[in-house]
Amino acid sequence: MKARSWDKILNIQLIINILIAGYLLVNVDKQLNIQLIFDIILLYITVARFLIKDRRVKKIDLALEIICLPVLLTYYLNWLVISLTHFLPALKLGIIIVYLILLLLYLLPTVVVDFSKIKNGCFRVITSIYLFLVLLSSINTSLSVNVDFIDNLLKTNVVSGLAFLILTPLLLKQWGFKSQMNVFPGKQKNFQVLVLILLVLFAAWLTFFNTYVYIATVPEQLFFNWNLSILAPTQWTVLRSAGAAIFEETERYLILVLLLYLARNSKFQVQIAIFFSALQFGLLHLTHFLDSDANASSIFYEVLYTFGYGCFLAVLYLYSGQIWLTMLSHFTLDLVSYSVGNGGAGFLSLYGDAEAIGAVLVLVVNMLVVVLMLLGKRKKVMQANAARLIERI
Repeated sequence: MKARSWDKILNIQLIINILIAGYLLVNVDKQLNIQLIFDIILLYITVARFLIKDRRVKKIDLALEIICLPVLLTYYLNWLVISLTHFLPALKLGIIIVYLILLLLYLLPTVVVDFSKIKNGCFRVITSIYLFLVLLSSINTSLSVNVDFIDNLLKTNVVSGLAFLILTPLLLKQWGFKSQMNVFPGKQKNFQVLVLILLVLFAAWLTFFNTYVYIATVPEQLFFNWNLSILAPTQWTVLRSAGAAIFEETERYLILVLLLYLARNSKFQVQIAIFFSALQFGLLHLTHFLDSDANASSIFYEVLYTFGYGCFLAVLYLYSGQIWLTMLSHFTLDLVSYSVGNGGAGFLSLYGDAEAIGAVLVLVVNMLVVVLMLLGKRKKVMQANAARLIERI
């Protein structure tokens, strides 16, 4: 679709959202101060798009659109659904199904039109993380229709992840990249295949080690002989794991491409991309401070081990060139973690804080593999795949 077509769609979307704002103003009994502020910003952005022609002012308006529109469009869509389900309870299920479908597409116009105009590489990284955070909080989790599958979709990141999966290739193409989530190098040598098999086996082992390190009752259960009978996966744990895998691995791919391109002239290109993509992945877990039962020490340990795991997943992706492998690793690891429930304290608690010791052990085993992968021929394979990932259109 041509740029002008996307621009027209965004203009129509803005007008629709002004109508939604007017509808809410009339039909919602209690008006929030934040809503009045949002109404003014939305009105200004819409008027500016149609009437203001000054280039300098246009740059300010563009910045305002990039910062505000993702939040505004999310806000009005959620309030519209809340209002409609309140006034039309008989149609609640249908309204929410349409709402979930709209969540997949509603940010496409502003991403293609506004985000595509960002030229600075660092700003691209920052706005990509911002877009991820907006989508992370996009679904109204208070909605419910008493249908397990729909309710679980509303409480997990499956829809947000799929929305990000749709947005990412479009965004990268607007920025001039070929957008290859799966890269296929030529004929691979035996050592490459062997290393990849070992990486996949490590990922499979890590799936269980990551959880059982905290609940192992004897030392050997840290590494093998896991008690699988305590696993009790449910529809919710499956969808929660799938949502995290799709959403976070798509975001990792996007950030890796942008970082690899930023560091394209550095001999440490791969190391920079791995480290900083994992760092932002770990720091994103600070959002758990917003949870009602947030625990500072637990969140710190989570940031620590997710940094290590993020480094490994970046290596797995850069070496294999296959995003489905990182998604599968992430999915299985989270599924085991969410399916255990309260496994009780393991033997590591005899030596101190089991949570701290476990987090350090997970970090260390991941970083050992990462360091080994950054040596010799293995690094060269990642460099070759990195070059393919940042190919320009």
